[in-house]
Amino acid sequence: MGKKSYVPKDYNSVLEAHHSVLHQLSIMEPLINLHIEVLQKHNHGHTNEWIRKEHKNRFTSWLREQDILDGETLEDRTIKVLASGPSRQVTTWQTYDISRFTFYTKSKD
Repeated sequence: MGKKSYVPKDYNSVLEAHHSVLHQLSIMEPLINLHIEVLQKHNHGHTNEWIRKEHKNRFTSWLREQDILDGETLEDRTIKVLASGPSRQVTTWQTYDISRFTFYTKSKD
């Protein structure tokens, strides 16, 4: 209940949240490792810290450029959707009903 949508002024915070979500999913681990390997291969002599920063800055755009197939499994389809990046429009709710319990956001209280 209380659904609201808006376009955030600071889209970078949305990109950071998306990056964080990608790194919490075990299904993304092979792609994360591949991207780090590609960075290391093409950037000899750079420190692990530099590789880590480049990975953080480039992973989402690199992922979007990959030709990820739709796939048949839920995991494959999830990767395909996540690779397209976050929407510019953010949807929020003021009330959540979970397992017959109602939860309100702080702003609703």
